[in-house]
Amino acid sequence: MYLPKTKDIALLFTHWGLLCMILCGCTAAPVEEPPSVFPCEVSLEQASSLIGTQVPAPKDMPEGYSVQSTIMSDNRTVVFYIVKADRDYSIELSIQWEQIPLRILNAPRIYINDTYGYFIDRDEHNLIHWNLMPLEQPVGNEGLFELGLLAPKNIPTGELQLIAESITW
Repeated sequence: MYLPKTKDIALLFTHWGLLCMILCGCTAAPVEEPPSVFPCEVSLEQASSLIGTQVPAPKDMPEGYSVQSTIMSDNRTVVFYIVKADRDYSIELSIQWEQIPLRILNAPRIYINDTYGYFIDRDEHNLIHWNLMPLEQPVGNEGLFELGLLAPKNIPTGELQLIAESITW
């Protein structure tokens, strides 16, 4: 007597399920698997799935700016590369999930939406740094988002602040 192997049964059910979906006119949304090797390019949904809560992202940036790519450098850090159409540089927005917020001393404070951030003047770049609380705390992985917007010095501070204010859910 022939007993089918587990993989044969799984294949049979997969084909049966597809046949039922075709006959019924159903469609299935593709499921995005989270990455397992870093760094890698990801969708916002994949990044949110890995971190365990919805990741904020740039939404309504100043005119001409757009997100060129989204990279996860590890299982808790998402980096957005932002470009402007008529410029040959990129702005790096790093969003990192942290349990303990970083404290910055001796830097000018700036107001970003409903919180304060810090403007840090570096040798070749400017950095705006601030923290955001998540919409929902993941169970067992409580924390907050630590954001850093790194840009060349020739970008006006006001433009950087507008990009920072565009980051939302």
